Amino acid sequence: MKPKEFVALTTSIIFGIAIVFLLQYPLLSDDLTLSSLTSEIDGIEFWKNVVLQPLLLSITIVSLLFIALWIGIATTKTFTRSRDAYAMRATWFILAIVLFIIYEVLLLVFGYTPLLSEGSLPLQLNWLIQPLLFLDLILLFWLPTALATPRTLRYVPPLSMKIRSLIGG
Repeated sequence: MKPKEFVALTTSIIFGIAIVFLLQYPLLSDDLTLSSLTSEIDGIEFWKNVVLQPLLLSITIVSLLFIALWIGIATTKTFTRSRDAYAMRATWFILAIVLFIIYEVLLLVFGYTPLLSEGSLPLQLNWLIQPLLFLDLILLFWLPTALATPRTLRYVPPLSMKIRSLIGG
């Protein structure tokens, strides 16, 4: 991996984590937003501590593992024909789809299991996370792989050629 790719990888990961924990978490844990959805104040605190924090942390860790897996694949594969390298796009998409499915499973595990055991806690709070899971996939998987995939697979992630041309890569 070239130093420029390493810097792009590190910067994009830090950017994604910052968005998740400095923007999404405060947005999702804001008492005014949550109290408009439910009147159960105890349920809101429980949801923030038992559901939201572990969910966002787990999503981040799993995303980092998938980035490492993709970068590992990209550094070990070399192709002389662009058609062969382009065929790896299916592998990238499979990783992205599997990662999103894991996000959904984590939402089920962290979002619904504790709520069901507590009884009448507000399940509608979990619907706040649903649209943000796709944004997390973009920030925590697509952006780092689009900016930092090394060598012959650098243009495999969707729109990586355009985004790399914007930043001079």
